[in-house]
Parts: sequence; C-alpha cells; structure tokens
Amino acid sequence: MSPEPDRRSLIEYKKFKLFDRNLTIEVATNGKKVSIRERLADPDHYAGPLEFDNVVGLGDLIVNFGMRASRVTGAEKWSQGNPPPKGIEILEFEDPKIKKITQTVSEIVFMCSYKDPDACVLYYDSVKQIFASMRNSTGVDPKSTVFLGLLRAGGVAGEMLGIPLEEQVLIETKRLRLKDGDGGHVAIGIDYKNRDDLKRMDGKHWLIADPAGATFASAIANLTLAIENGVHPAKVLIWNTVASHKGAVFALEAMRQMGIDGEIVAGGYAPGMNDKYYLETSEGKPSVGDAGDWLSSFLNLDPIIFPKA
Repeated sequence: MSPEPDRRSLIEYKKFKLFDRNLTIEVATNGKKVSIRERLADPDHYAGPLEFDNVVGLGDLIVNFGMRASRVTGAEKWSQGNPPPKGIEILEFEDPKIKKITQTVSEIVFMCSYKDPDACVLYYDSVKQIFASMRNSTGVDPKSTVFLGLLRAGGVAGEMLGIPLEEQVLIETKRLRLKDGDGGHVAIGIDYKNRDDLKRMDGKHWLIADPAGATFASAIANLTLAIENGVHPAKVLIWNTVASHKGAVFALEAMRQMGIDGEIVAGGYAPGMNDKYYLETSEGKPSVGDAGDWLSSFLNLDPIIFPKA
C-alpha cells in the first residue's frame, strides 16, 4: 500500500502583495481541503466550516490598519458636515429615515437574541429597507451586475434586492480570527459553489451586499482570489447596512491598489470596532452584530453543498 502523502503537498501556497505586505493564498488540491480549526483563536465559539478549498491570509494587515478595538473621534469622525472621501457614501448623513432604521437594528442586537424569531424578522425587515433605499438612491439595478453572494448574510442581502440564490455567484466566505497576533490576525476561508461562475465574472460589474461592513476583509480576500485566478472586475460596488470608518477606508484603498474602480455605499456609519472586529456605535454598543446569525434562518441552501454550522 502506498504511504499517505504529506498533507502539505496537497496545498498550493501563493503570495499576493497588498499595502507592501504579502498576503498568503492557500489552495487545496487533489480533492483535499485546507483545515483551519487548529489555527483559530477561539475554536470553541467558532460557528462555520472547519475546512475550505481556499484560505486567504491577511496576517497582521487588519491590526496594522488600526481596526482592532478602534474608535474614531473628534475631527476625524465622519458626519454630514465632514463627509467621507470620494468613493464612500453614508446615506444616514442625508436621510433621517435611514438613520432611524440603523438605530433600530442596533437596538435589536443590543436588547434581543438572534434565537428570538420575532427579533430576527424585525432585523430582516430593517435591513431590507436599508438595501431598498440604497438601490433607489444609487439608481443601480442589482440585476445589471454580477452579484457575489458572500454567504451567509450576503446571500440573504441578494434576495432582499430581488436576486434569487440561483442567479447569484454563491461563495461560502468566513472570516477567521486566528490565534496569531494575540487573536488579532485574520484569514478568510472561501469556497465557490460553482467554479465555472468565475468565467462569467471576468470584465463585469460586481455587486457585493453585506449587512456588516466591518473590516471588509471578506470582500478584499475574494477580490484577491479572483484576481489570482485571472478574473478581473470592470467595477466593484460594495453595499453595507452599516460600514466602519477604518474598514471602508481600507477597502477603498485596497481596491485602488488592485487597479479596481470601486465604490462603497452604506446606510449607516460605525466609528468603531471591538477587539473581535464587530461594529460598534458611537456609544460603544453593538451596531449590526453577527448578521450571519441574525439572517441565517432566511437562507435556504442545499445542506449537502453548504451544511449549516
């Protein structure tokens, strides 16, 4: 009997330079998977797949961009009178109705549990209203783009915009907080439901809708992997229920470094994140929580292809 091959020989290792740092790309070969459990900072509280076809490691990039336990205050903080840079738009600065809805989302997360069905429905309805306003304010028809359904919450967001799952490019995408750097390093696990989708993505306008625009690591990692596969978007639109200050700046600059024409539109604004990279309001309260938890019950996927955590 032939000996079992060295596990490391079943993984291809690549590098991708961003912000003068080498991001690592691990690609499983020969039908194997990249295992991540032993690398997690808090595996006992992790909910998601433990193996992926691809893992994009951002290392200390997110920490060094000042996102962990961050808080933007004073003159640096964005507002109606001090708007974000070109390429980033926050709707609540101009629309009191949107601001009220984002406050409602924060109150739901602060006062309720995602195990409460009624609270989940209210969360869903609030997020859906924000995405509807985003669609109306931008004039962009989501169906005119290639919609990247970054699962799980991103797939639900696509359905909110009228794009059924079967029309989305479905990508299992999980932010992984690693034990390196005292739990501050980040990697992104990525699995394509159908790798043939890459072909129809090349040269098109892409839309990524994610309720929580925190580190934006998931979006940037997916762009990194696509480019590494020779697939380049003509333009990338990122829509968020709420976007963080430092994460939005990071994503915009990262896309520019990749040579991508990118725009970020968010309903609300979060000036801070906690040490686990969850969005926080100006008062230090949770902003949108873990949108995957809150919206997972609204996502109907084939449990064989994408097993629920």
